[in-house]
Amino acid sequence: MVVSKPMHCIQDVCQKLLISYFENLHTHPYRTKAFTSLIIALLGNYLSQRITRGKQIDHNSLIAYGFFGLTFGWSGPHLLFSWLESAIPRKQNFSLLKRFAFERLVYTPFFQFLVLFTLSIYEGKSYQVSLKNAQTLYRKVLQANLKYLSLLQFMNLAYVPPMLRVLFSNMIGFVWILFLSHQRKRSQEKTPRIRN
Repeated sequence: MVVSKPMHCIQDVCQKLLISYFENLHTHPYRTKAFTSLIIALLGNYLSQRITRGKQIDHNSLIAYGFFGLTFGWSGPHLLFSWLESAIPRKQNFSLLKRFAFERLVYTPFFQFLVLFTLSIYEGKSYQVSLKNAQTLYRKVLQANLKYLSLLQFMNLAYVPPMLRVLFSNMIGFVWILFLSHQRKRSQEKTPRIRN
Protein backbone atom coordinates (compact mmCIF):
# COMPACT_ATOMS: atom_id res chain seq x y z
CA MET A 1 0.00 0.00 0.00
CA VAL A 2 2.84 2.42 0.70
CA VAL A 3 4.11 2.16 -2.87
CA SER A 4 0.69 2.79 -4.39
CA LYS A 5 0.06 6.08 -2.51
CA PRO A 6 2.85 8.05 -4.26
CA MET A 7 1.85 6.59 -7.62
CA HIS A 8 -1.76 7.52 -6.93
CA CYS A 9 -0.72 11.10 -6.08
CA ILE A 10 1.31 11.39 -9.29
CA GLN A 11 -1.60 10.00 -11.27
CA ASP A 12 -3.98 12.52 -9.65
CA VAL A 13 -1.65 15.44 -10.40
CA CYS A 14 -1.19 14.34 -14.03
CA GLN A 15 -4.93 13.91 -14.45
CA LYS A 16 -5.63 17.37 -13.02
CA LEU A 17 -2.97 18.96 -15.23
CA LEU A 18 -4.39 17.24 -18.30
CA ILE A 19 -7.94 18.32 -17.49
CA SER A 20 -6.76 21.89 -16.89
CA TYR A 21 -4.81 21.87 -20.16
CA PHE A 22 -7.83 20.72 -22.18
CA GLU A 23 -10.11 23.26 -20.47
CA ASN A 24 -7.66 26.05 -21.27
CA LEU A 25 -7.14 24.78 -24.80
CA HIS A 26 -10.89 25.00 -25.32
CA THR A 27 -11.44 28.40 -23.65
CA HIS A 28 -8.13 30.13 -24.52
CA PRO A 29 -6.55 28.21 -27.44
CA TYR A 30 -3.99 30.83 -28.52
CA ARG A 31 -2.75 31.63 -25.05
CA THR A 32 -2.57 27.93 -24.14
CA LYS A 33 -0.66 27.00 -27.29
CA ALA A 34 1.72 29.96 -26.85
CA PHE A 35 2.44 29.13 -23.21
CA THR A 36 2.88 25.43 -23.97
CA SER A 37 5.29 26.21 -26.82
CA LEU A 38 7.24 28.58 -24.57
CA ILE A 39 7.65 25.93 -21.86
CA ILE A 40 8.57 23.15 -24.29
CA ALA A 41 11.14 25.34 -26.09
CA LEU A 42 12.70 26.47 -22.79
CA LEU A 43 12.90 22.93 -21.45
CA GLY A 44 14.31 21.58 -24.72
CA ASN A 45 17.05 24.20 -24.88
CA TYR A 46 17.84 23.91 -21.17
CA LEU A 47 18.16 20.14 -21.40
CA SER A 48 20.31 20.42 -24.51
CA GLN A 49 22.63 22.86 -22.77
CA ARG A 50 22.88 20.67 -19.69
CA ILE A 51 23.79 17.68 -21.86
CA THR A 52 26.37 19.51 -24.00
CA ARG A 53 27.73 22.11 -21.57
CA GLY A 54 27.19 20.65 -18.12
CA LYS A 55 26.40 23.36 -15.60
CA GLN A 56 27.21 26.29 -17.89
CA ILE A 57 23.96 27.76 -19.24
CA ASP A 58 23.84 30.30 -22.08
CA HIS A 59 20.97 32.51 -20.94
CA ASN A 60 20.79 34.33 -24.30
CA SER A 61 20.14 31.02 -26.03
CA LEU A 62 17.59 30.01 -23.40
CA ILE A 63 15.71 33.30 -23.77
CA ALA A 64 15.89 33.09 -27.57
CA TYR A 65 14.37 29.61 -27.68
CA GLY A 66 11.69 30.55 -25.16
CA PHE A 67 10.78 33.70 -27.06
CA PHE A 68 10.73 31.78 -30.33
CA GLY A 69 8.36 29.24 -28.78
CA LEU A 70 6.15 32.07 -27.55
CA THR A 71 6.06 33.91 -30.88
CA PHE A 72 6.48 31.39 -33.71
CA GLY A 73 6.63 27.94 -32.10
CA TRP A 74 2.87 27.79 -31.77
CA SER A 75 1.65 30.31 -34.33
CA GLY A 76 3.41 28.78 -37.34
CA PRO A 77 2.03 25.27 -36.80
CA HIS A 78 -1.37 26.65 -35.73
CA LEU A 79 -1.73 28.68 -38.91
CA LEU A 80 -0.45 25.79 -41.03
CA PHE A 81 -2.85 23.22 -39.58
CA SER A 82 -5.79 25.63 -39.69
CA TRP A 83 -5.06 26.47 -43.31
CA LEU A 84 -4.63 22.81 -44.27
CA GLU A 85 -8.01 21.96 -42.75
CA SER A 86 -9.76 24.59 -44.85
CA ALA A 87 -7.68 24.48 -48.06
CA ILE A 88 -7.49 20.71 -48.40
CA PRO A 89 -10.70 19.20 -46.98
CA ARG A 90 -10.56 15.60 -45.82
CA LYS A 91 -13.14 14.60 -48.43
CA GLN A 92 -10.77 15.47 -51.30
CA ASN A 93 -9.00 12.63 -53.05
CA PHE A 94 -5.53 12.08 -51.60
CA SER A 95 -6.08 14.87 -49.05
CA LEU A 96 -3.66 13.35 -46.53
CA LEU A 97 -0.91 13.06 -49.14
CA LYS A 98 -1.53 16.62 -50.35
CA ARG A 99 -1.36 17.98 -46.80
CA PHE A 100 1.75 15.98 -46.06
CA ALA A 101 3.44 17.10 -49.27
CA PHE A 102 2.64 20.75 -48.56
CA GLU A 103 3.88 20.51 -44.96
CA ARG A 104 7.13 18.77 -45.92
CA LEU A 105 7.97 20.50 -49.22
CA VAL A 106 6.67 24.06 -48.77
CA TYR A 107 6.16 24.84 -45.08
CA THR A 108 9.12 22.97 -43.55
CA PRO A 109 11.87 24.51 -45.74
CA PHE A 110 10.53 28.00 -45.01
CA PHE A 111 9.97 27.37 -41.30
CA GLN A 112 13.42 25.82 -40.77
CA PHE A 113 15.11 28.88 -42.22
CA LEU A 114 12.87 31.11 -40.07
CA VAL A 115 13.87 29.14 -36.99
CA LEU A 116 17.61 29.38 -37.65
CA PHE A 117 17.54 33.06 -38.58
CA THR A 118 15.18 34.19 -35.84
CA LEU A 119 16.98 32.34 -33.04
CA SER A 120 20.18 34.20 -33.93
CA ILE A 121 18.32 37.52 -34.02
CA TYR A 122 16.70 36.76 -30.65
CA GLU A 123 20.16 35.98 -29.25
CA GLY A 124 21.15 39.55 -30.10
CA LYS A 125 23.21 38.85 -33.21
CA SER A 126 23.18 41.26 -36.15
CA TYR A 127 21.17 40.67 -39.32
CA GLN A 128 24.33 39.74 -41.26
CA VAL A 129 25.58 37.28 -38.63
CA SER A 130 22.10 35.76 -38.26
CA LEU A 131 21.78 35.33 -42.01
CA LYS A 132 25.26 33.73 -42.23
CA ASN A 133 24.44 31.37 -39.33
CA ALA A 134 21.17 30.34 -40.97
CA GLN A 135 22.80 29.79 -44.35
CA THR A 136 25.58 27.72 -42.79
CA LEU A 137 23.22 25.31 -41.03
CA TYR A 138 20.18 25.36 -43.29
CA ARG A 139 20.90 22.44 -45.63
CA LYS A 140 22.09 20.07 -42.90
CA VAL A 141 19.18 20.91 -40.58
CA LEU A 142 16.56 20.70 -43.34
CA GLN A 143 17.87 17.34 -44.55
CA ALA A 144 17.82 15.96 -41.01
CA ASN A 145 14.30 17.31 -40.49
CA LEU A 146 13.00 15.71 -43.67
CA LYS A 147 14.79 12.44 -42.91
CA TYR A 148 13.91 12.02 -39.23
CA LEU A 149 10.66 13.92 -38.69
CA SER A 150 8.63 13.07 -41.78
CA LEU A 151 7.07 9.93 -40.33
CA LEU A 152 6.09 11.78 -37.15
CA GLN A 153 4.55 14.63 -39.13
CA PHE A 154 2.66 12.13 -41.27
CA MET A 155 1.28 10.52 -38.10
CA ASN A 156 0.37 13.98 -36.80
CA LEU A 157 -1.63 14.78 -39.93
CA ALA A 158 -3.17 11.31 -40.20
CA TYR A 159 -4.07 10.41 -36.62
CA VAL A 160 -3.89 13.38 -34.24
CA PRO A 161 -7.10 15.40 -33.82
CA PRO A 162 -6.73 18.95 -35.22
CA MET A 163 -7.06 20.49 -31.75
CA LEU A 164 -3.93 18.61 -30.57
CA ARG A 165 -1.69 18.92 -33.63
CA VAL A 166 0.22 21.96 -32.36
CA LEU A 167 0.89 20.16 -29.06
CA PHE A 168 2.06 17.06 -30.93
CA SER A 169 4.29 19.25 -33.14
CA ASN A 170 5.70 20.89 -30.02
CA MET A 171 6.47 17.51 -28.51
CA ILE A 172 8.29 16.55 -31.70
CA GLY A 173 9.89 19.99 -31.45
CA PHE A 174 11.19 19.23 -27.96
CA VAL A 175 13.37 16.45 -29.35
CA TRP A 176 14.18 18.56 -32.42
CA ILE A 177 15.39 21.40 -30.17
CA LEU A 178 17.93 19.02 -28.63
CA PHE A 179 19.32 18.33 -32.12
CA LEU A 180 19.08 21.94 -33.30
CA SER A 181 20.77 23.37 -30.19
CA HIS A 182 23.59 20.88 -30.56
CA GLN A 183 24.05 21.68 -34.29
CA ARG A 184 24.03 25.43 -33.68
CA LYS A 185 26.57 25.10 -30.86
CA ARG A 186 28.89 22.93 -33.01
CA SER A 187 28.61 25.39 -35.88
CA GLN A 188 29.48 28.33 -33.61
CA GLU A 189 32.50 26.46 -32.25
CA LYS A 190 33.80 25.69 -35.77
CA THR A 191 33.41 29.16 -37.26
CA PRO A 192 35.68 32.02 -36.25
CA ARG A 193 34.05 34.65 -34.11
CA ILE A 194 32.11 37.16 -36.15
CA ARG A 195 31.26 40.42 -34.46
CA ASN A 196 27.59 41.04 -33.77
